[in-house]
Amino acid sequence: MIGLTGCFAKERTTTGERVGTKMPVFSLLLSDSTTYLSTQHIPTGQPVIFFYFATYCPYCRAQLEEIIKDINKFKDTHIYMLTNSPYSEVKDYIKEFKLDKYPNITMNLDYKNFFVDSFKVTGVPFMAVYNGDKKLQETFSGKVPVKDLLNNLGN
Repeated sequence: MIGLTGCFAKERTTTGERVGTKMPVFSLLLSDSTTYLSTQHIPTGQPVIFFYFATYCPYCRAQLEEIIKDINKFKDTHIYMLTNSPYSEVKDYIKEFKLDKYPNITMNLDYKNFFVDSFKVTGVPFMAVYNGDKKLQETFSGKVPVKDLLNNLGN
């Protein structure tokens, strides 16, 4: 599926899909490849960003670099990175960006393609931003300025 998914940044669009709806319940495989996370166990009270990416995508890399550069602005937000990229590439990505040092960034595999199918993801990067009540604030297709992400956290 990810091989068919585009990688773009030129025309960022907000999809507006299901804005205001509750976070769907689905499971993700954590980067340790043995632990599963259900979104129903994500606590309320803290905004969440689901960042769907592909390891090969230069715009996804640039997006992550911008987020890391401003990570202090996301200190009260949990960022769940989601991908269908091969596990070996995901492990390399974690090392390359030193993601283990950011407690508010969690790497996950969308092993059932739930996120891709549910949000009708047609390209990467793709983000879904939820407020602390687990209600969808906005979705973004393409690379998005950090200020737009911050403005949609619903704080």
